[in-house]
Amino acid sequence: MSQETPLFQESQHFSPSFYTMFLACLIMVYVMPAVTPGVGATMLPIEILFTAAMLLTFNLLFMRTAVVEGEIEVKFGWLFTLYSKRIPLDTVSEIEPVRYEPMKDYGGWGIRGWGKRRALNARGEVGVLLTLTDNSKLLIGSQVPQELAEAAQAAKKRSSYGTPVR
Repeated sequence: MSQETPLFQESQHFSPSFYTMFLACLIMVYVMPAVTPGVGATMLPIEILFTAAMLLTFNLLFMRTAVVEGEIEVKFGWLFTLYSKRIPLDTVSEIEPVRYEPMKDYGGWGIRGWGKRRALNARGEVGVLLTLTDNSKLLIGSQVPQELAEAAQAAKKRSSYGTPVR
């Protein structure tokens, strides 16, 4: 996140079922060759690649949101950032806490959507819907959407008046 002190900060993990599913996949990749005769040595490169892919994916299942001076920052990544999005508040025309249906509205959780309708969410079914000046919409999932919306509105108001956000 940025160097300045955020007006709002939130860290979210994905649902425990995501982590359980990834652990089950890792176990299967290592158990399968052990119980299948003659497959062990040929599976090693696949196991290494699969493990690396799973660890990168596991790292991605963590979302940080911050409202700092003039912008909202959303980052995915626990040990290191794999995806980052900065939304300048001067490009936001509306900020609204909402309830939504992740599967129906965006196809699930994570970095979702297409065209002028996108979502960045980790879990749950509440967040903040931003309408941008180009009429596109960006949903940011949050467990405390009212607080996120209020901090974004306060930062937007302060930055539009040229008052530094502290």
